[in-house]
Amino acid sequence: QSVLDGSDPNCVPWNIFQEGGVTQEAIDYLVLPLFARGTTDQEIVSGYVTGDLTDYGIKLPTADSGVAIVAGLESRRESLNYSPDSGFQNGEGAGQGGPTLPVDGKLSVKEVFTETSIPLVSGKPGMEYLGLELAYRYSDYSTDEETNTYKVAADWQPMNDLRVRASFQSATRHANIRELYRAQSIGLFDMTYDPCGSRTDADGNVVGPTATLAECQNTGITAATYGGGIDSPAGQYNYIGGGNPELSPEESETVSFGFVYTPEMISGLSMSVDYFNIQVTEAIAGIAPETILNKCLETGDDLFCGAINRGGNGNLWIGSAAITATDVNIGFFETEGVDINANYGFEVGEYGGIDMNLIATYLTKWDQQEFVGQPVEDCVGVWNGSCGTPTPEFVSTLRTTWTTPWDVNVTGAWRHIGGVDDLGANGADFDAFNYFDLSGSWAASDNVTLRSGINNVFDKEPPLTADAGPSIYGNGNTFPGIYDALGRYAFLGITADF
Repeated sequence: QSVLDGSDPNCVPWNIFQEGGVTQEAIDYLVLPLFARGTTDQEIVSGYVTGDLTDYGIKLPTADSGVAIVAGLESRRESLNYSPDSGFQNGEGAGQGGPTLPVDGKLSVKEVFTETSIPLVSGKPGMEYLGLELAYRYSDYSTDEETNTYKVAADWQPMNDLRVRASFQSATRHANIRELYRAQSIGLFDMTYDPCGSRTDADGNVVGPTATLAECQNTGITAATYGGGIDSPAGQYNYIGGGNPELSPEESETVSFGFVYTPEMISGLSMSVDYFNIQVTEAIAGIAPETILNKCLETGDDLFCGAINRGGNGNLWIGSAAITATDVNIGFFETEGVDINANYGFEVGEYGGIDMNLIATYLTKWDQQEFVGQPVEDCVGVWNGSCGTPTPEFVSTLRTTWTTPWDVNVTGAWRHIGGVDDLGANGADFDAFNYFDLSGSWAASDNVTLRSGINNVFDKEPPLTADAGPSIYGNGNTFPGIYDALGRYAFLGITADF
């Protein structure tokens, strides 16, 4: 059309209706190269003193050794600059979903810290060792935020092959530069349909709104636009996200206890089992745009309804129509489970040795509350909705290494990821996944080592779903941070020391 009406005589049409119709010239005209440059800098200056106070007589009479202590100061400065080109900033990239804006900010912190180890009892029956660990850190941030964190831990060894440990820790996470200073811009979130619009179901029937007119009027719908065709054909809607310089640090408390067992009767075996419970409050995130819409429908509260800006026909996906959902300190999440780490090694005579290692985590709880007043959701073994990315109940890695007498090590690994159920309307449940890896290394000389391997030997494809979109951090209709998105992966490397 642009050739015919003269608005762009240089246009080369993208012809998908004819075999061979998509030419290199058409691709060259259509493609818009995008460019962004980013830099991050971190400067750390720290100093500490440490000492064993045994020689100064600072010890308990029931212990063989004295108090050990460390104390220090640290200063950290961080800066981030991200500069996308005009194509990025204008949202001109195909499928970009909205402008990508620059970020430029700095953050610094000054800290004082100390940690001490106090032996209480040693060398006694049932008390081979009993000790206490204490730690404290004070942080003063350039954002006028101050935090205090600490740790209390105990370590008890009733016999040579058994050690029991427990700890309580408080921790904080200050907002990073992007969470503080990135500009507000339009992005996309996934939503099956707009509850105030009409749509056609799989059988071709027109289905009316699921919310009442009064509820929809809370969100900016009028009587004239109620029940209109305002659904996005891609199932993606606009939201405005961005940073917030008023963010407070996240806070967490962690309780853990467990044991380490190294039985003398089974040479080469050691294992540890630890229970953990972690609670995070004031978590930094944005309230999900769909949640804002639903809470506005339910309550009419201006806290939610004021964040909704519908378009002229009531839509939430064309032009500047959007739901504002910038970063805030919201709700909490709590995770609980058991970590297992087992090792077993043995010799195979003249053929070297075998080392086996099992690392596994069994989750009993992953509760989250999007913000105060919302229901607490159990996200163990599910994904989608406000639970976001998959959270398997059980994951494990079993790795076996054969150390040969020929300067060659061969390793095989079995990675297991438990199945998860889909909370979304599509019901895309993911089965359990098992990956097998094979690798080896050869010390060719004292200075040169060759290594090679194949991850995902059987080229198992990742689970795919249309719901793995931007609002739940998917990529390519799957979750690369959890599953092997690219299938089989081979590598070859060399390390040389001179």
